[in-house]
Amino acid sequence: MLVMNNQICLTLSHFSWIIIYFFTVPITILISTLQFCSSCEINHFYCDVMPLLQLTCSDIIRIQIVIFTAAVLLGIPCFLLTLTSYIFIVRTIINIHSSKGRSKAFSTCSSHLTIVTLLYLVLFSLYLRPPSKTFLSDGKVISLLNVAVIPMLNPIIYSLRNKDVKQALKKVIG
Repeated sequence: MLVMNNQICLTLSHFSWIIIYFFTVPITILISTLQFCSSCEINHFYCDVMPLLQLTCSDIIRIQIVIFTAAVLLGIPCFLLTLTSYIFIVRTIINIHSSKGRSKAFSTCSSHLTIVTLLYLVLFSLYLRPPSKTFLSDGKVISLLNVAVIPMLNPIIYSLRNKDVKQALKKVIG
């Protein structure tokens, strides 16, 4: 409660909303000015910006620059902050005297770090790569990772750390 209180929580929440607003509004305005000359059917799992841009016959270089800039200015600092926090966590874990305590702490951190790393890799590969002819097919697979596989992995990884779940899985597998 000394570090995180209601006021700090509200300030961080408001700051996040304001930052996201200033990055998404320009993209929305730019997309609303596009002319669409091909099919109105998006060949994708959901209506994302990149597949939508594939349908336009307008010049999209400004939108691509804004999206790339937003991804760099939002994604990379968040990734670096996460990485920095994990460096401090690992340093703290190394200083734990009991090997059982270190093992338990590394187990918790490694599963979380795996999910977070996968999430950042998927997001960076979606939004920080140049557009290409194969974007739609590649983007579908990467998007599927983002919207289905990673959210499914999270409870699986965390439940496998539970002793009861491990024992039940051993019984099922044999």
